[in-house]
Amino acid sequence: MSLPEAPPTGEQPQRSMPRGIDRIFRAMLFIVPLGVLGNIIFSMAVTDRALLASLRDFPRGYLALAVVLALVPWLTNSLRLLIWTDFLDHRIRFRDAFQITLAMDLGAAVSPTAVGGSLFKWGMLVQRGIRPGAAASITTLPTIEDGVFFAIAVPLAIYFTASWNLPVFRAVADRFEQDALLVVLIASAIALVTWLAVRVILGGGFGSRTQKRSLRFVGRVRRKLRATWTDAREVFRLIATGGKWRFALSFLLTAIQWSCRY
Repeated sequence: MSLPEAPPTGEQPQRSMPRGIDRIFRAMLFIVPLGVLGNIIFSMAVTDRALLASLRDFPRGYLALAVVLALVPWLTNSLRLLIWTDFLDHRIRFRDAFQITLAMDLGAAVSPTAVGGSLFKWGMLVQRGIRPGAAASITTLPTIEDGVFFAIAVPLAIYFTASWNLPVFRAVADRFEQDALLVVLIASAIALVTWLAVRVILGGGFGSRTQKRSLRFVGRVRRKLRATWTDAREVFRLIATGGKWRFALSFLLTAIQWSCRY
């Protein structure tokens, strides 16, 4: 089962990432290791020497177990990536899947929270010939699986451990009850101001030159979003019709992954 116009198995598809974005992405891949190295140096410089020395007395068995549990999510994420790329007939090697997973985690560690590691994953998938829409779907699927897992696991954990009586949950509930209306009002005001600003700009309120540039920009964004949405919708349709067991297998790996982390 494959997407329409998918390249035959074994044929190297053409890269579909624009050159400008490709250059930026390659530069980011070069910067990420520098950021990781900087974080390591900074952590070593500011960490108390007595604390570092105490690691010598830490039981080796527990330390080895912690290392193994920390590495398991990289393995499960790589396997999840292989499951969905294979389902879409975009076969990649495990080595490539592991590199993408590693780049995603390292990118998330050194990039702003709003960017995260998903951009690195999407970019590396596109570099390997996967269409942007399909790459976006493959990038989104783990997030959906993670969300489903937490939607099931967290309520069960709270119920079986009676954690709803903890002070932190009571404090969150009280704070939400007090500030919910204020948050809704602020979000609504921001949305309204943004909508009005866009309408004024597109209506020529800041001059015809700004209007033309804005219209061209909006047109390009709409075309790209439309193409991405078309590919993504087809991917999810294929999963709904013939990928249920793959979703179940990937969800099992998701449960193993988060159990090892927590």
